Amino acid sequence: MNRAGIALMMALALVACGADEEVAEAAAAPPPAPAAPTAPEAPAGPAPVEGYDWSMHGPSAEEPDLAFLSYSVPETDDVPLSLNCQRESGTMTVGTDSGIAGVGAIILRSGEAQAMYPVTSRTPSELSGGEYLTVDIPMTDATLQAFRTAGWINLSVAGEARDLAAHPGPAHEAIEQFFSFCAPAPASEAAPG
Repeated sequence: MNRAGIALMMALALVACGADEEVAEAAAAPPPAPAAPTAPEAPAGPAPVEGYDWSMHGPSAEEPDLAFLSYSVPETDDVPLSLNCQRESGTMTVGTDSGIAGVGAIILRSGEAQAMYPVTSRTPSELSGGEYLTVDIPMTDATLQAFRTAGWINLSVAGEARDLAAHPGPAHEAIEQFFSFCAPAPASEAAPG
């Protein structure tokens, strides 16, 4: 006997035993269909930190082919990470201040992408007493592309890590605008060489 037949027999038995018709109808109703499976949500990433956000600066009249993307507290020297590039260069220079001199690399992570980047230049830092470190990274790098999509990146220097997450809205637009500025021109638009 199938489920519908069993349910009908139970409904009739309930009515015969004095149960009201609503209970009998509920017993006779087919069971609800299972909910359709849903795709798991992507990890949201770290929460934005109050006061900090990503913003794009430039290009300017003085430097029309240079732009910066900085994670900072506006109008202060508190800039944990800054990226800059020449228009359509396809390469970004990433800079951060380290309170420790002699650091050989920085680690960046966004989502599942992570990489260690050797320091390409260092200068003494008056802000931290350590060094300002820079690394050159092609914008096609998996970690930078994950940052572009997710709006957050984790910076680790000399064993100290911190999450740098964009607030919703203009910060995400600034990230996308910066990446678009840095992207190489399509081959059909490139000047003949």
